[in-house]
Amino acid sequence: ARMNLGHSLGLRAARKEGMSGIADIERAQSLFEAVASALAQKKNPRLLAILNQHHAELLRLTGERRTNRTQAFNDLRAAFESYQKVLPVLSKETAPNDWAMLCAELGHTLVAALPLMSDADRKRSGQNAVGLFENARPFLVAGGFGQDLERLNTGVSKARESAGLP
Repeated sequence: ARMNLGHSLGLRAARKEGMSGIADIERAQSLFEAVASALAQKKNPRLLAILNQHHAELLRLTGERRTNRTQAFNDLRAAFESYQKVLPVLSKETAPNDWAMLCAELGHTLVAALPLMSDADRKRSGQNAVGLFENARPFLVAGGFGQDLERLNTGVSKARESAGLP
């Protein structure tokens, strides 16, 4: 219940402009920390993976909205790392749609961080984001995830531009 409430608070904060949803973000962070502590004791990898995904979404939301470039980059890096923690639990074979969404979210996180990177890092991260989006595309198409495909296409365009790809 706490994890769902934290996720809902993150979604509500996403609908608010700038950092006006900071109270929701902070409350969601504290809920996620409490859930992480409880789950660490129970050793439930699937629930921890879901928690890491929710936490990563919140971190990316915060990073995208910060005005301080260093804080924004740190939040986006932490979001990427949280998404990476999910990879050992989700596989393309056992949960293909979830895996594809994870690839797409990793790509979107890289795209959000591109303006904060040096030229060389921006190019490499753009290439990585394109690869992640290409991994996700067939599954999103097959699953009929229309809105996610539109968002993915926007992300691919930004990533290709940053990577200097056609």
